[in-house]
Amino acid sequence: MTTASKRKPRRAKRPTRHNKSWTDHDLSISEAAKEFHSTPETIRRRLRAAEITHTEGKRYSIYVLHTALVGDLHAQRIRETRARADLLELERRKTEGDLVTMEEARSVIRQYLGPMRDILTTAPMALAARVNPADPELARMQLETWSEDNMKRLREV
Repeated sequence: MTTASKRKPRRAKRPTRHNKSWTDHDLSISEAAKEFHSTPETIRRRLRAAEITHTEGKRYSIYVLHTALVGDLHAQRIRETRARADLLELERRKTEGDLVTMEEARSVIRQYLGPMRDILTTAPMALAARVNPADPELARMQLETWSEDNMKRLREV
């Protein structure tokens, strides 16, 4: 007989709270509340806030619970980095002249769309007699309705 065959088979250790690995340490809501010195209601509320679906009896990994309770630092850093990049891009476009200020935009809108608005609002009076010489008042009312409807549509745009 070899020495390997003489050995007794090792008995698997029963996992305790302290020797479980991180990968198989899934906790229920009540276990998580005890571990994190919190309440089950707080754990549930934080899971919902982190948009993690919760069902009774479900077990959660330490990572998921930690992310729900204290937030995802990595995701926050990514958001912050993207926001900084967006601001830098806006500054670059501003210095290169690709962007205009709101006042410049309003000025151009007033300059070009103001006269169009005047045309739409004065057209009913100016065109009523031409459109319907027999009944210019009816024509004016119809043209005003048309003008008001189109002004509403332009405001919605």
